[in-house]
Amino acid sequence: MRDARLAYDASPEVRDVLARIGRTEDVKLSPDNSRLAVVDYFNNKVFLFSIRIENSATSPRVAILDYSIISSESLCQPHGIAFLGNDHIIVCNRAADVSVFRISMPGELPRERNYKPVASINGTGMLWAKLRTPGSVDCYEIAENCYRFLVCSNHWNFVTSHIIWLGNNTKIRSDGILIENRLKIPDGVGLSGDNAWIAISNHADGEVLIYRNTLELNKKSAPAAILRGIVCPHGVRFISDGKVLVADAASQYLHVYESKDGNWNGVQEPTRSIRLIDDKTFYAGRYDSREGGVKGIDIDNSNRVLITTHRLDVLGFHDLTKLLSSDPMSMSKRWLNFAIKGICR
Repeated sequence: MRDARLAYDASPEVRDVLARIGRTEDVKLSPDNSRLAVVDYFNNKVFLFSIRIENSATSPRVAILDYSIISSESLCQPHGIAFLGNDHIIVCNRAADVSVFRISMPGELPRERNYKPVASINGTGMLWAKLRTPGSVDCYEIAENCYRFLVCSNHWNFVTSHIIWLGNNTKIRSDGILIENRLKIPDGVGLSGDNAWIAISNHADGEVLIYRNTLELNKKSAPAAILRGIVCPHGVRFISDGKVLVADAASQYLHVYESKDGNWNGVQEPTRSIRLIDDKTFYAGRYDSREGGVKGIDIDNSNRVLITTHRLDVLGFHDLTKLLSSDPMSMSKRWLNFAIKGICR
């Protein structure tokens, strides 16, 4: 764990800003890897950082160069976040709407600004809401300035599909429920690099469900694969060599799953579980049985750097190559006993 942790360069001002962030949830890099977005769940803000990742033969180097802070009346318990290109973000607010913002470059003055969304989807109210408790989001481009995005309605147990056209008159079309079968608190969503697979963190059942992203996919479709061996799955990401990484919000571990042929089928257990959080940080952050572990994860374009968020360790950077070359049986006997007893449930 220690050998894979990457120190990062940042000014005292940037470090002070990081220390001000409260409860973190999802984290996301822009497609060009130049910006990093982190949500502050309790303070209803989004923090944007300009970032530089340099890869070398030995180990990546990370620098956080500057920052800006998004405030908005539309932000209320922000949980999930994704970039639509490099200049727009989409934010899922558990207690409000899904909001889309056009963002400025981190460092532009004033650094903290009050934004109005350029588009939104109603997430509140009994009659007009198109989704409820929106908590997680991922997206992919289908044409120039046109994206499809998927939203997990965490406490209503479904995933909806939407199309957005960015421009002077940004428009959103909602296509209704896409996935519903087996979902119990869908708490994270990730798309494979070729957009052929959708992974959903099924929080209540301690599993990740993987669905084929085809025209036939509908709310009755069964998952093609079920990833087990997790307590409370949260962030989930595919990487290019046929692996899926899952953050466990209720343990100290990152779980790794592998598909040798690029297809995901059947029930799978992790090929390795890597300890990311030390005992002191884990137990200090464990204010209930579903907390204490890493929440959000993302990976840079080179698949060399893993980024993590934690309530007490706001941003962590890790050498992914070193992590994945660790002992595949790195899960401790102490944790196995802990999980078997069901203390984390």
